[in-house]
Amino acid sequence: MSPPINADILEQLYNTILSRKNADPSTSYSAQLLAKGPHKTAQKFGEEAIECLIECATGNQAELIKESADVLYHLLVMWVSTDVSPQDVWAELHRREGTSGIIEKASRSIPS
Repeated sequence: MSPPINADILEQLYNTILSRKNADPSTSYSAQLLAKGPHKTAQKFGEEAIECLIECATGNQAELIKESADVLYHLLVMWVSTDVSPQDVWAELHRREGTSGIIEKASRSIPS
């Protein structure tokens, strides 16, 4: 029987990626990505996000699921590369909870 699926998997994956931060890049894909720095991890996240968008637009649900998993993985790699923790993001989501998306967006400063 497989374990229940919930948001804890994201923290587990984050911790696994974090443990690879100083690993040998020849033995870990996460270490390879992290060794390239935040610019490359952001670029890879963007590539995966585009692939996810394409699968959504074409209606390919099976591939959308796979690409969504890739997006989440690469998002977590990007967080590790920039020292952002899941708790930082969860705190921001909690801060926004109960606020209209329209009001929250309007409260952000827009550069002129």
